[in-house]
Amino acid sequence: MWTKWLKMLALSAVVLASALADTAAQEGPDPSRAVTHLEPMIAPARLDLLVQPLTQSELLDEVAAWQGLLQASVAELNDVQLRLRKINAIEAAREAGEEPRAAELVGSEVDVADRERLSEQAGELLARRSTLLDRFKVVVDAYEAKGGDPAAFRTYARAVSGVKVDWTDPQSAWKTISEWATSEEGGLRLAQRVGVFAAVLVAAYVAGAVISWIFAAGFSFAGSGSKLLRRFVVRWSRRVVFFIGAMIGLSALGVNVTPLVAALGAAGFVVGFALQSTLSNFASGLLLMTQRPFDVGDVVEAAGVTGVIQQVSLFNTQIDTFDNKKMVIPNNSIWEGTITNSTASEQRRLDMEFDVAEGIVTEEAERTLNEVVSGHAQVLGDPEPVIKFDGIVPAASLGAATEPGSWKRFVVRFWAKTPDLYAVRWDLIRAMETKLGAGAIRRVT
Repeated sequence: MWTKWLKMLALSAVVLASALADTAAQEGPDPSRAVTHLEPMIAPARLDLLVQPLTQSELLDEVAAWQGLLQASVAELNDVQLRLRKINAIEAAREAGEEPRAAELVGSEVDVADRERLSEQAGELLARRSTLLDRFKVVVDAYEAKGGDPAAFRTYARAVSGVKVDWTDPQSAWKTISEWATSEEGGLRLAQRVGVFAAVLVAAYVAGAVISWIFAAGFSFAGSGSKLLRRFVVRWSRRVVFFIGAMIGLSALGVNVTPLVAALGAAGFVVGFALQSTLSNFASGLLLMTQRPFDVGDVVEAAGVTGVIQQVSLFNTQIDTFDNKKMVIPNNSIWEGTITNSTASEQRRLDMEFDVAEGIVTEEAERTLNEVVSGHAQVLGDPEPVIKFDGIVPAASLGAATEPGSWKRFVVRFWAKTPDLYAVRWDLIRAMETKLGAGAIRRVT
């Protein structure tokens, strides 16, 4: 019985706490509860550390307090700029021998002698506004990280930032621009940020070149990895380093890169879903580079194409055929099919068949063939060449129905260095015909 009542009491407490929280949320932010704005010139890095432990509701109070400071600063700056415009209007009217228009004199009374003081004050207020905007953005970023909606605050920050120039009054416009350009928190800070951004890009480019050189030197020293993998790592290491440097440079320029990175991730997901076949080629390209079924310069037969590998990118492979055609084949077609690499091994065996005229003694023909093959400088002695008599072949079976007699077939097998293989083959055919006579021997394969 008591347990039941205790459970009901606990449930009521939870409901009441939730209702109180909802009521507090509906009441909106209370800047009086904020604390970080009490030091308006606080360093942004320190401010970022101070707001990290705060909850979303506490951060909302901080955002409101900093927005109040920013709003007061902007109002004061606008009042000074309005007074400067009135002074300019009064001087222009006096120079023209006219009385200033009443509409240009609405607002606080001004004294023309205050121009220099107000100009200095406007520069100081521009710097203060830039300082408060930086701190305001730090707190808004923290609020967003805790799940808050920063859209309205970011819109307000964009609306009150920048330099408002009265182009109808050239003198006032030039004064405003010059004051902003020479302000520590205005043009000078922008120039510094642009300089840092450019320096970071140059440093990233140099670092990428150095890192890619280190990878290339490492591959060469270790003697590992295919040419395809080396090209891929060297090329993309430079690009990745430069991309990271660009992100750091944008951050130094004052750009919030978090939404940019998130947008790139979302765009990558959408593009990847739409281009599934392209991603399949990408994966096949990585497999071709890491599994190394062939390398640049290899003679291969793949996807129905025979030729020399010239280049492998992340999406396709370029093969130059022996009749000088450039074939670009999707990596997926190559990886999913049979790949025949004719130059992967240092040495290969070649099988040939020769038919010798029936009138030549078998032992003599075999000895002559062996002399020709073994005597070639590029035929390897280990493994030894093999020349064997393979039987009698009737001439009629060779397509010569009217030709009488038959031929003696010999099988010739030898090993040679892969680059020399076909040159040796042509030399042997020519040498055998010279040794036995053109009519006494004919090549079958």
